[in-house]
Amino acid sequence: MNPLSRRILMRTAATALALPILAGSGRARADIGPDGLALLVGGPAGGALDHWAGLLAPPLGQALAGDGLLRRVPTGGLDGVTAANQLEAQAVPDGDTACLLPGAAALAWLLGDPRVHFDPHGWQPMLAVIAPSVIVLRLAARHTPVPRPRLALSATSAPDIAALIALTMLGLDPRPVWLSPEAGQAALAAGQVDALLLRDRHLPAQLAALPAGVQAFCALSADPAPARDTDPPDFVELHQELRGAEPAGPLYAALRATAAAGRLEAGLVLPALTPAARGAQWQHASTDVAASLALQQVAMDAGLRLVGPTDAAALFTTIAADAEARVALRGFIGTLHPA
Repeated sequence: MNPLSRRILMRTAATALALPILAGSGRARADIGPDGLALLVGGPAGGALDHWAGLLAPPLGQALAGDGLLRRVPTGGLDGVTAANQLEAQAVPDGDTACLLPGAAALAWLLGDPRVHFDPHGWQPMLAVIAPSVIVLRLAARHTPVPRPRLALSATSAPDIAALIALTMLGLDPRPVWLSPEAGQAALAAGQVDALLLRDRHLPAQLAALPAGVQAFCALSADPAPARDTDPPDFVELHQELRGAEPAGPLYAALRATAAAGRLEAGLVLPALTPAARGAQWQHASTDVAASLALQQVAMDAGLRLVGPTDAAALFTTIAADAEARVALRGFIGTLHPA
């Protein structure tokens, strides 16, 4: 038996042992399996990701199955690792099961979290909800950052690790100060830290309320980036200005991956080995959903962007860094000493 057939057989056996995730119902398509269409949601019922699932599931189900239902299946676990593990181990790659994940699940994979039993290589991204991400920094003088800025970090496994990598690569020699995100903003206002990463749906309001002497310094826009989220230069532009060259190397690839994972509010993916014909059906449905003016307005009102298969695939390609970049990331984090 070849490796591809063995993997499909193992997935099928795992699914047979799992509890059914959707009772049978009337369907318009003959190629929908006996358990129907299901959307694994990487978080608890009523959580932020479940909210997006509630918005995306009805139009996707209608497009894929006519009168069919795309049922939401919350998996618990705020970081989405549980859902991603289930997608890897239990979902038969027949196009009937998709998964909605936060960027935290991808970040856990990048960092080598022992809970992770999935690999995003081979996933087929369909939709993504993307947040802006900006490093704010205190200035010593006009356009001059303070030397060795104190950077508020919540954990080595948090999205703001991208800010530490970015400032290090820019030659600013940042010093981590271990604080919760809420405490970090208070510490910035009190002058106890000099920098932090803002990556929130309310970013414009936060930027408008920055303390005196603090400004938006660097946008970690990552891919895709059709337009700047804010006024500051992107990391690549700033690196060219401060270091005289474009950034390169494994640590830069790690920065791009962590920044992209940090910006991912929600990503809809199909499992690896999903048949091309079924993947194409999801692509058509997802393209239409991403173009929905109503859903685009919901995203804009939250300060987010909803993108379809092409941009979602670009984002996930950036996140799925190669082994060299992941080794560089873990080596970088290994030099830190969280409080």
